[in-house]
Formats: sequence, structure tokens, C-alpha cells
Amino acid sequence: MRIDILNEMHKHSHGDEQRYRLLMRYLRLLDQEKKQRGFLKKFKKQWKSYMNQKEADRKTTG
Repeated sequence: MRIDILNEMHKHSHGDEQRYRLLMRYLRLLDQEKKQRGFLKKFKKQWKSYMNQKEADRKTTG
């Protein structure tokens, strides 16, 4: 989808308002993806911590 936005943006002249709107849509999409990657990294870190704790608990009890 990002490539589609950029391709469409390149079809318009520099002074065209549609080009500006496409650019803003592209930047919002990048920002969303960046936030989502941050969330996934945080979730992955929490999951590893949980699994390590679970494994440690199993070793001490069993």
C-alpha cells in the first residue's frame, strides 16, 4: 500500500494539493507502522520475561 501511495504521488505535479494529501497519508501510515512495531517489541519482551519466570518457577518446584 505504501508503494501505491508513492506511485500515485509521483503522478501529480509539485504544486498539486492532491500530492500533498497523498504525502500526508503516507507519513501517517509510516507513523502507525512505527507505533505498531514499538508495541510488538514491548509485547515480545514481556512475553519472554513471562516465559522465563514460568520456566524458573517450574525448575524450583519440580
